[in-house]
Amino acid sequence: MSPTYGNNFFLAFDYELPPVPKKIKKILYIHTCPMVQGELALKRIAEVFPESELHLLKNENTDFGESLSKRWKIFNFPSGRLQPDFLQSAEGRKIATANIDLIFFGVNDDIRLNSPGAMKAVGIAQRYNNVLELIYRLGLYDWTCILDREFCIYYPHQIEFGRSKQEINLVSFPRATLKLPRTLLSDREREKLFELALDGPGEGHVVNIGNYLGGSSILLAKGSKISGREKIYSYDLEEYSESMDFYRENQVEDWIHFSKMDSIEGAAQ
Repeated sequence: MSPTYGNNFFLAFDYELPPVPKKIKKILYIHTCPMVQGELALKRIAEVFPESELHLLKNENTDFGESLSKRWKIFNFPSGRLQPDFLQSAEGRKIATANIDLIFFGVNDDIRLNSPGAMKAVGIAQRYNNVLELIYRLGLYDWTCILDREFCIYYPHQIEFGRSKQEINLVSFPRATLKLPRTLLSDREREKLFELALDGPGEGHVVNIGNYLGGSSILLAKGSKISGREKIYSYDLEEYSESMDFYRENQVEDWIHFSKMDSIEGAAQ
């Protein structure tokens, strides 16, 4: 995956995060990369989020000096790797109670998951397992941007899968109880998707772009199937075998047509 200006290339002048359902008030940057890379990342984060409260977690021996904006509130972990029990320390407890909305962490690797010669995703996940585990324990796994040395942004689920499937959501509606995989949907958004599929005013094909683990597809498919309405056409560039397990669990495997392709290619079919 090459840098794409205006998409996942963080230094693009018009860079914007994908739409998110909450205001980003507090940001944590976890520094795990060379100084020059970190300095540029800190500067860029401050530019992109001029109104957010900024927090920096770094090795206690790392000193950014005068290059660091006074907007950054600094937290340190002891020399060496970030330890598994960090959240039990005084600094860790401060971060855990800081109500962080979004995390960035810089890695000294060129991720480009599908490019020849790039480090394998599994290797990256293993190398930064301590940071990924911290993020997971903070409850911010789905609110984390991994910033590689080419300043391209990726997400944890792109370099590992096991951790993300630990969370399963049991969601109950008047006419159905669903077992959903991890999703980025709020409770109200889940309810709304189900209601629209069950009894919404629209007609025609139902298309879900960005299937991930299939949570939104399941909500749409279950509501639509109960009412005998349209089936769901779902698209994503990645396919996870666990998705089919959830389709079967919710008895909607016959109501979801998944295609591993982008939506433009799908629309042309």
